[in-house]
Amino acid sequence: MTATATGTVTPPGIRLPVLVQTLLFGQFRAALLPLVRRRYGDISTLRLAPANRLVVLLSRPADIKTVFSGPSTVFHAGEGNAILGPIMGEHSVLLVDEEQHRRVRKLLMPAFHGPALHGYQDLVARWRRPRWTGGRPAGSSGRTAGCTP
Repeated sequence: MTATATGTVTPPGIRLPVLVQTLLFGQFRAALLPLVRRRYGDISTLRLAPANRLVVLLSRPADIKTVFSGPSTVFHAGEGNAILGPIMGEHSVLLVDEEQHRRVRKLLMPAFHGPALHGYQDLVARWRRPRWTGGRPAGSSGRTAGCTP
């Protein structure tokens, strides 16, 4: 753990310049994250552009569950996802916190419950059968885009 100038204690992490960490994370994430975990443990940090953002990496499922089930007044996902603003829009459920997040999530939830999802089951089954074959990697972005009108 490292103490910051404000006295906040942060988990250990890579000590490379922010730009280097950002490039490594963007281009080699699949190799970088296991390396960081081995070297720094189950809770570690990266610093990413823009603005030298501190990203805390959690590896243990129990820790991840704690964050996702923790109080929204403490865990502000919207702040962490701010970089997605230009793509997702300022009112995206991924970018808002606390009461506004609860309100938007409540509006979206019916679309993800059983009856709504069952309606897509036949569509996905018809769509995937003729195109996918076992034993080979398959790209999904073009296929998922073709699933919507």
